[in-house]
Amino acid sequence: MIILASDFDGTLYQGAKNGSFLPGDIEAIQNFQKDGNLFGVCTGRPLNAILDATSDRISYDFYIITSGAIILDKERNILFQKCLTHHVLQKILDLYQDQCAIVVQADSKIYSFYSANGMPAKQEIIYSPDELKDTHIHGISMMCDNEKQAQSISQQLNQQLPNEIRAFQNIQYVDIVAEGCSKGTGMDFLKHQLPNSLLGGIGDSYNDEPLLKSADVAFTFHHSPKQIQQYCDHLVANVAEAIHIMENISSPKEKNLD
Repeated sequence: MIILASDFDGTLYQGAKNGSFLPGDIEAIQNFQKDGNLFGVCTGRPLNAILDATSDRISYDFYIITSGAIILDKERNILFQKCLTHHVLQKILDLYQDQCAIVVQADSKIYSFYSANGMPAKQEIIYSPDELKDTHIHGISMMCDNEKQAQSISQQLNQQLPNEIRAFQNIQYVDIVAEGCSKGTGMDFLKHQLPNSLLGGIGDSYNDEPLLKSADVAFTFHHSPKQIQQYCDHLVANVAEAIHIMENISSPKEKNLD
């Protein structure tokens, strides 16, 4: 069996203004699945934000969401989850609320403080972290002014809260999950569940590094950052091209990324 896990924003999904999906990708995914293979997402988005953007155009076989903090099967049953504490949320708010717009992913929804911001997903407005006290907090995202600030804050958070969180830069965003979670740990979970499969991964940004490192075959785009390209076996134009390559590979190859 062949499995392909795809990042969502900028990889599979191009945004509503850009036609949502690249020509040929959906047909390639459907044919890939008809041949008995599995296709799913490996993304920083929560479930509702994926479903809202996708509608019924793609039927995913698995969901690695919120940067690996939750893994769902085809029927959206929870196979794995790990939560952030409300204490960690309060720490992050105290440190960075004056610098960045902060949203919280809890129970598959996105919550924004005081007003909606420019993040490309539906948000519910709250006014205090106390409103989330009865929820499962799976992720926190911060919208920074630029890539440099996002890189700096990611590094600061990983130093300040090393045993509690993992922070990943995603262009001008910072995605935060519980320690031990990443897109890579989500990929490792799939490997454990389906050990005799060929596992491919495709992504386009810095936070996809764990996804690409954990894949048997890794893909990114010609326009992706050079830092990401170094972890990949193939540069492609779209998801459909990655699927075509995967279908023509007979067995996993050893990768040395050290």
